[in-house]
Amino acid sequence: MQVSIRVRGKTDPSSCRKVTVDRLSGAVKCDCGGFNGEICSHIDAVLIAGERAMVWPGDEALADEAARLMDGRLSIPDYWKATWRRNYHWRGISPEARRKRTYVRQSDKPLVCFTGNCGRPRSELMAEAKEKGWDVVNNASAHLDVLVAADPTANSAKLKKARACAIAIVSPEDWVLLQDNGELR
Repeated sequence: MQVSIRVRGKTDPSSCRKVTVDRLSGAVKCDCGGFNGEICSHIDAVLIAGERAMVWPGDEALADEAARLMDGRLSIPDYWKATWRRNYHWRGISPEARRKRTYVRQSDKPLVCFTGNCGRPRSELMAEAKEKGWDVVNNASAHLDVLVAADPTANSAKLKKARACAIAIVSPEDWVLLQDNGELR
C-alpha cells in the first residue's frame, strides 16, 4: 500500500511530480528521479521540511500522512544543498513576506530560535548556539535566520510564522550540521 502525493513542478506550476511513500517498507521515491536517486526538492520540501504550498490541491492530507509515516526515517545526505528554499514562489511565500525580511540587524551574528522538545534541554541548545556564534531569541519573527523545530511538519505558531516569513526550518539533527557554518552540507 502506497501514499502518492502530487507536487507542483518548480518551473511549471501547472505540471506535477509524484512522490510515493510505501506504507510498509517506508521506501520513498519521486518520479523526477531525484538527485543521485536519493533525494529531490519535492521529497525534501514536502516530507522533511513540511512545506505544503507546492502540494497539489486536494493532496494536503496525503502529504500530512506521508510526513507522519516518514517522521525520523528520512535524512538529508551530506551533499544536499536544498536550493529549493530560495524558490519563494514555489514555496507560496508572497513578495510582501519576503520584503519583511529586509531590516537593519544590530549584530552580524545569525539569529536562531528553538521550538518543541528537541531532545535536549533548551538552555543547553541555546548555550551551544551562543558558543558557536549565534544570537538566540525565544520568539519567531521575520528577523530569524533559522528555526530549529522538534517537528518541522507541525503547525505551531512559531512554525506558521517562520513559513510565512520564508525562514529556514530545520530539525534538531540538521541543526547539528548547520550550527558550525550556517550551511547544510
